[in-house]
Amino acid sequence: MKKKFIGILLFTGMILSACSNKEMSFDKERTQEELTSQYKTEKIEEKENETEKLSSEDFIVIEQIKSMDQVDNEEESQKIINLISKLPEQDYTSAIKYEENTQEPFTDENIVLLAQDKTEKVNIYGYESSKYGARGIIVNYDDIYSYFDYSWNRTQGRRDIFVKDYNQDGMNEIYFCFQGPVGTGVSIERLLVFETDSQNEGLKAFEFTGQMQDEKIKDILKFDINTDNHLVIDKNGKTEKIIDLNEYSDIYGIDYLNQIKYSFSDEKVMMCIDIGVWFSKSGPGICFSEDKGKICFELAYSNGQFELK
Repeated sequence: MKKKFIGILLFTGMILSACSNKEMSFDKERTQEELTSQYKTEKIEEKENETEKLSSEDFIVIEQIKSMDQVDNEEESQKIINLISKLPEQDYTSAIKYEENTQEPFTDENIVLLAQDKTEKVNIYGYESSKYGARGIIVNYDDIYSYFDYSWNRTQGRRDIFVKDYNQDGMNEIYFCFQGPVGTGVSIERLLVFETDSQNEGLKAFEFTGQMQDEKIKDILKFDINTDNHLVIDKNGKTEKIIDLNEYSDIYGIDYLNQIKYSFSDEKVMMCIDIGVWFSKSGPGICFSEDKGKICFELAYSNGQFELK
């Protein structure tokens, strides 16, 4: 018999933003190491003339673009959960297996198998319909079904499950990484962590949201522009990246929330971001990837809380 557990989510809305997906190339004669060495020398010289330096207070942070489930109200979310919790069990046994780049139109409703762990004890399904689109996630863990209101990308992106006790609390957590919003200059992977609900039968879900990411990253990264028009990024007090902006006009905003990817090993979870910059309120912007603007953090999770190191 199928057992049911219903999860309830709360949401907050945020402004939608993006940047272009182009990249800037450094002058071949000026490597990242040379720029870093030069910056350390400049730091000493600039102490005598701090007024010429543009600080992070002079530009804004571009906010993260959101999925529909992240901006809808609780009433709309509850409608989705009520709907998918009433689906018959046979719909799961005949679920369609997820295939990337599917362009077929929505039918009345489908259950799609999004991911399955190696032991087949964890199966994650997505619900799609002509009314709500690809929205609604169902987790079957040891034959107990739990229901959540999350949108999922129907046509592209990864779908990965990792079942592991990364925080060494004696209990395995279920990490589900899947593609979130995608667009011009935007590619956000979303991370959900499911763990056993001690108060109710089933699972509870926690997402590392854009607001949480912003708060954690602000504690770690500091941005400044030096007198040579280099964007200097410090991580935990040490220079991590220097980006030459001399080809471009003054910066309007910094974007570190719209290019996000996760990776998993046996020992840890990593979150990597690509730094982007905007040169006006309406864009366009540039995203710097790999050695130019890619910055990675170790991610730790425990009892619904996420930390970056």
